[in-house]
Amino acid sequence: MKLWKSALIITACLMLVLIAAPVSAAQVSYSTAGIEFFASSDGGNELVPGTESDFTIKLTNNAQYQVVAAESGLQRQYDVATPYQLRVSLEDAEGITVKTDMQTVSQIGPGQSATLTYRVSVDQYATPGPRTLKVHVIYNELFSVDNYGDALGYYWLNDRVKDVPLEVTVRSQVSPEVLEVSSEDISVGTSGFLTLAIKNAGGMDAKNAYASLITSTAGGSSTAIVPVESSVFIGDFPAGSTQTVTFKVSVANNAEIKEYPVGLQIVYQDNYGVDQKSSPVIVGVPVDGKVEFKVTNVEAALAPGDKGLIKVTYKNTGNTKVYSAVARLSAVDPFSSNDDSAYLGDMAPGDSVVGSYEVTVDSSATEKEYGLDTEIRYRDANDNSILSKSMKAVVDVKDTSGPLSFFTSPIFIIIIVAIVLIGGYYVFMKRKGQV
Repeated sequence: MKLWKSALIITACLMLVLIAAPVSAAQVSYSTAGIEFFASSDGGNELVPGTESDFTIKLTNNAQYQVVAAESGLQRQYDVATPYQLRVSLEDAEGITVKTDMQTVSQIGPGQSATLTYRVSVDQYATPGPRTLKVHVIYNELFSVDNYGDALGYYWLNDRVKDVPLEVTVRSQVSPEVLEVSSEDISVGTSGFLTLAIKNAGGMDAKNAYASLITSTAGGSSTAIVPVESSVFIGDFPAGSTQTVTFKVSVANNAEIKEYPVGLQIVYQDNYGVDQKSSPVIVGVPVDGKVEFKVTNVEAALAPGDKGLIKVTYKNTGNTKVYSAVARLSAVDPFSSNDDSAYLGDMAPGDSVVGSYEVTVDSSATEKEYGLDTEIRYRDANDNSILSKSMKAVVDVKDTSGPLSFFTSPIFIIIIVAIVLIGGYYVFMKRKGQV
């Protein structure tokens, strides 16, 4: 009993001594209570489908300011509510791709914010509505300060991780999707038709809509395809519906045989009657080579002093149909003609048509082969008049009035055929016993 009373007295004395002792700053000890982050968008949280843009976020430290320890001699203080050496990344979400890598911030004090900008791409057909992006934060924080005599011991927690939610919204809008591309008569240096089957793959109904072709690519360079009519009226274009539109286009003379990009955009009124434009979608349009013709055959039986026909066979060797084609033959010395043109009409790819020209050969003409220039003027699908390259029609002029000419004449050939037929008939009847 006496021993218990003695212990109680000693404990009470020690407590009195501790209360009476002065407390210095170097004897303070404290442990952190945690850091609180909040993320918000700086400049609006709405993202537009089919775009790529800079998206700025504000990362705020909502913790309360608290000084852990102060050493009067060194004038040093530490804040357990401040994250240090932050590494911040913005992570992808459905239909949203972040193209900027992790960014760094030295520290964010309590009540302070850091602004970070990321390049964000939104899919053309991203489903409209709310999204939660994740701001991934890695940082260091002061955990505790302990007293070691005349010095303080500072203990850090490194690579702490917190994921901070950030609410954004993908805007509801018209998003054109090209289902099919077909072309007609689109060749180098000509005009033709581009037909597109398109779908409103967005979440908004369009009113008074127009489909428009854009003549420059996303990189800003111009394309070799130029619309003759750049807009086609669609009318109402509800979400999920499809339409077919046809544009008249022309192709530059210096274009190559390949696909060229053009942009398709929908201009419309939204549910509030406000004019809007969809994000453009890029379409590849194939361009064929120039319209080409070839002389495949020349028929003529002409001698010096003769008047007769030159028949020239022309073939459309290109990939484009031509319309109202007219061929012309240059009748130069020793030829002359009062009719140097021949109507060929419409010629599809692969078609061959014969053009006939009546010419007179001068009696002093030398017997040899002559190369006469010939060309074709035609109209394309947009009724533009175009002249083909010049071609050569080779005509052989030779005298066929000599002693052997009878054997090559039509009369001689007819006689020979008649003799063969009569002889064959005689043999046939004799075998049947009727002769």
